[in-house]
Amino acid sequence: MPVGITLSFPEDKFPGEILVDEEVEIRVKGYEKILHAIEAGPLLLEDQEQALDMEEEGWKTANSIATQAARLDYTDMRGPKIAVGTNNKGELAVLTINGRIRESVGATHIDMAGILRKYDMHTAMGFDPGGSSTLVINGETMNISPYNHKYEENVFSLPPEPRAVSNAVIGYIEKKG
Repeated sequence: MPVGITLSFPEDKFPGEILVDEEVEIRVKGYEKILHAIEAGPLLLEDQEQALDMEEEGWKTANSIATQAARLDYTDMRGPKIAVGTNNKGELAVLTINGRIRESVGATHIDMAGILRKYDMHTAMGFDPGGSSTLVINGETMNISPYNHKYEENVFSLPPEPRAVSNAVIGYIEKKG
């Protein structure tokens, strides 16, 4: 499954009424009024302090290490990154760092937390790092992706291009008056 959610149960706790490949509706008490949500991570800042804990967030479990993101994106590995932060006034900042290209080795999650903290962000969260880290403003791509769809043909001479991804965070600024 390229995109989705994975549930893991100890064998003796697996709900007997759920069948393999059966669609399941999940309801979590207390979240009934949430209309939209984003899965992201890791948490970079909380109360303006570095909050990075890859183990607590599940990035360093036996199952997660089998995924590309967990293998390539441990705390100290540099690469392309994207994160958002908010300050105490509720203002939003988006930080995108190029990486894995000639012009930039990228950043670590700790680097991202430090940069966002420097700009007075109170809370910050990382998003999917790597080739999908693309920032577009008014239709213009603002960063350089390390990705090219013909990568396997010739890794050394292809120009970077934004990677097609199925998820996006889209925002706008509403003009008053």
